[in-house]
Amino acid sequence: MGRDAVHAGSALLDFLEAQPVVALKLEMAAAKRHTINAAAALELGQRNEVRIRVCRRVRLVLEDGSSRPVTIDNLSSGGLSLRGAPETWSEGDVVAFDLHLSPEVLPCEGRVAWIHGNLVGLAFTDCSDDHDALIHRSLRHLLKSPRPA
Repeated sequence: MGRDAVHAGSALLDFLEAQPVVALKLEMAAAKRHTINAAAALELGQRNEVRIRVCRRVRLVLEDGSSRPVTIDNLSSGGLSLRGAPETWSEGDVVAFDLHLSPEVLPCEGRVAWIHGNLVGLAFTDCSDDHDALIHRSLRHLLKSPRPA
């Protein structure tokens, strides 16, 4: 570690010592992020369902009516991963939207479990039998339709 880095670290520690409210907010944000990451890892690690690679372009429609094209990378009864999700989504956010699969519509509600570049993993919060049946029907539809070139 260079002298500048050591000096910057020391200056930061001095600042945080002088500003306990800022230090507390940073500690709380770090603890919250750790808790969210740990919960996401546990939640996804406890699921044994098979994730099916789909790689299909669909339309994501948000609750406010806005829409955008996205790619479903994979889909399972426990969640999905999307390319091109809204940039405003953050890990831990609870989101709701519809995926328009033409002509099928897949309503989705869940928690953003992870973000890696433009790929977002969502853990569904609805794990009812009805939702599972809808996922299976959507998978059959997506896998039957031809892949775009």
